[in-house]
Amino acid sequence: MRKKLKLGIFSFTGCEGCQVEILAQNHDFFRLLDSVEIVQMRLLKDRTQMHEMDVAVVEGAITTRKEIKELRKIRAKSETVVAIGLCATTGGYPAMRNTFPKELKERIKPFIDKYKQLDVKPAHSYVKVDYELHGCPPEGEKFIALMGDLIEEFRER
Repeated sequence: MRKKLKLGIFSFTGCEGCQVEILAQNHDFFRLLDSVEIVQMRLLKDRTQMHEMDVAVVEGAITTRKEIKELRKIRAKSETVVAIGLCATTGGYPAMRNTFPKELKERIKPFIDKYKQLDVKPAHSYVKVDYELHGCPPEGEKFIALMGDLIEEFRER
């Protein structure tokens, strides 16, 4: 039986401030590592391949078809998905693009088309999200507390 919860943390369109807030929890974050194996977190390790995981944490808004595809792959590879931060839970600041006047949208259309951008949406628009932590960034203590609950749930299986 595995002893550690497998955790992946993924970033989409946003500033990665949520990951910085997680790391800023210092001692509490490092204590989590006694019970958690991080299989993906761009700020800590290279992204090489998608792993099976118990919990996937996503931050950032979904803005392109490529991001939709990756998010769906993450959902398929994980038992639990947690959306954190304003961008992942609501579309956040990137969603301001959805309200641009028609004239501006026409002028930037070549850019939008080149990168296959869509109207900006939160993660739950495309996959089942089990938990959400709101805020920009969400409070690090709340992330640590949620992870503690998920670790306990994992141990009880």
